[in-house]
Amino acid sequence: MDRENIADLVHQLNDVELAVLLSLVTRKHCILTTEPGCLELLRQQLELLGPAVFGLTVAVVRCTPDTTLDDFIEPLLLDETRPSPTSHGISPVNSHESGESYLGARNRSSLLRTSSQGARDESTSCSRKLANIIIALDLDVASDQIQTQALELIRTKRFCTRNKNFHYAPDRFLLIALLRRPNGESSLSSHLCDYFFISHHHPAHEGFPEEVELEVESEQSDVDSLASVIRKVSTTPPPFGGSRFPQVRKNILVPKDIVDTIKSMADDVTVGIEIRRYMFDLTVFLRMHRAVAGGISARATKDFEELVRQVSTSTYVLLCLAPLHSLDFVTPSLASLGVYKVYSHRIELVEHADGERSILWGSRPSAIAKYLRHVDVQGVLDEVVTGVKVPL
Repeated sequence: MDRENIADLVHQLNDVELAVLLSLVTRKHCILTTEPGCLELLRQQLELLGPAVFGLTVAVVRCTPDTTLDDFIEPLLLDETRPSPTSHGISPVNSHESGESYLGARNRSSLLRTSSQGARDESTSCSRKLANIIIALDLDVASDQIQTQALELIRTKRFCTRNKNFHYAPDRFLLIALLRRPNGESSLSSHLCDYFFISHHHPAHEGFPEEVELEVESEQSDVDSLASVIRKVSTTPPPFGGSRFPQVRKNILVPKDIVDTIKSMADDVTVGIEIRRYMFDLTVFLRMHRAVAGGISARATKDFEELVRQVSTSTYVLLCLAPLHSLDFVTPSLASLGVYKVYSHRIELVEHADGERSILWGSRPSAIAKYLRHVDVQGVLDEVVTGVKVPL
């Protein structure tokens, strides 16, 4: 597929689908945020686009402060003999196989399992595999133990169950942290944030496909009925509403060969010396910003510096954006866009006046505190991007 066809393909995708595509191309993971009232809509959109757009299985796990390791791992495994629960409208956390009801209460039968049932569960656990796309709702409110498990899954692409069975992630694997808070207000651990490739905020005014809204309304109407945990989804869903969301595709829109093509095209993208200097200036300005606590994480800085070697994750932000725009070189606008996507979830802001460096030069603590109350991650990135001279 040539660059013109790639550009035509990109024009058919919305912002959420583009974020997923970039993550699949780089084989990295992403954070998606939205307003609290739109979280279920965005979750449903991700569930639908997995099999419909990319032909991948999807699993959903809802995290709470009381989520245990078993509660976190169980929804991630799918039976090889049946497709993703999403394709049948069955939420993975609502599955009877997980022993959880819709409201999260443990079924009495699962608590009184016999030894024979446990042996049978162990044998079936070996035949289950990890879903291609994992949607972790409210991962930031989960305990440190759960966030550590998610980090290990990202790093090693495997996890071990209580029965000491190792489950390995498929070749096309993506973990999406779906949060209801902006990046600056998230309580994800800094180590876990550093391993997420990009972050993207989907505002409520951008809207959602009509099919997604209808599905969420159906789920909410049945939330009080435990008998309606399993619901069948119509095989002829209504068309997406508005021009932003095209008709439902009958065939997989972005198969694996297209993803591999975009990846190979990214390897041929040229980064000029002026663009490299521009990127280094952005990194330095961001590290030295008065509202950024402790500069930029070592991994983020290393990733961005290795952009010139076409190795790092930040490299792929730019090198993969270029072919999506029918370009074989990186432009300043793509570089500035990459800064927003790479650093917005990794920046830690100064919280107290005594942590802001200008106080060492005689600044008044009251003035610094007033400044810090009105600063956020988006404002820091805007100030850095507008303050760095763009190469001609």
